[in-house]
Amino acid sequence: MSRRVARLGSLIRAETLYIRRLPVPLLIYLALPFLLMAFLSDAMKLFFSNIGYFNTTGAEFVVPAQAILFGYMFAEHIGLWIFAEHNWKTWDRVRATPATTGEVLGAKGLMWGGYLAAQYVVLFVGGSLVLGMNLTGSVPALILLAVVNLLATMAFGFCGMVLCPSQATFDAWTYGGALLVAALGGAITPGELLPSWAEKASPASPAYWAVKGARSVILDRGGFDDVAVPCLVLLAFAVAFGAIGAWRFDPARAKIGRSK
Repeated sequence: MSRRVARLGSLIRAETLYIRRLPVPLLIYLALPFLLMAFLSDAMKLFFSNIGYFNTTGAEFVVPAQAILFGYMFAEHIGLWIFAEHNWKTWDRVRATPATTGEVLGAKGLMWGGYLAAQYVVLFVGGSLVLGMNLTGSVPALILLAVVNLLATMAFGFCGMVLCPSQATFDAWTYGGALLVAALGGAITPGELLPSWAEKASPASPAYWAVKGARSVILDRGGFDDVAVPCLVLLAFAVAFGAIGAWRFDPARAKIGRSK
């Protein structure tokens, strides 16, 4: 067990070197959501006041919505370095070390999952301080929802990494998929503003359940009972994405990274 922990520590330290090489894109994932929040908060304040939420600033919707949207976009980094390892011709070298493939993937998942959790914290705390988001419900319930949504997001990224043969197709999976999941799930515009066909299809998107749970806690004084169903559905999405990824994953399968 101690050797496994030591190997995981070494692999995680190696992942931190990747972050040091790409600080600007990661900072953009933190800065751009705040820019969009600033543009959208007044419009969302007007919309929610028109449907009976008179004490909102608009941040109550845009903060969790942007966290969900950019969480799925950030899923690109969950698989990015797998493709990079193939592109650098280092993937087979990593697999030849005493570390198992599971430990390699686990270290990458822990590293980037930790970063995604930090992104959630920055966006929610920053949204509260900068945009005046008012949280009326249970903070622990919101934290539980965020953790479960993080698992679903990570599983979405893992599944895409496994199924996509190249970095280009994986980019389409994460960026295009993030927009589709967020738009259908009401994380770009509230569900009440979606076309009738999209509103009926919304439950098929994991973002729908994350938005539903966040709105119940932030706007409607919700607690654990109110996020129970959204959390269970998000866990089901996480299990489904993870199971597909595990079923199709072949560590010997070549992948095509970005050309230099």
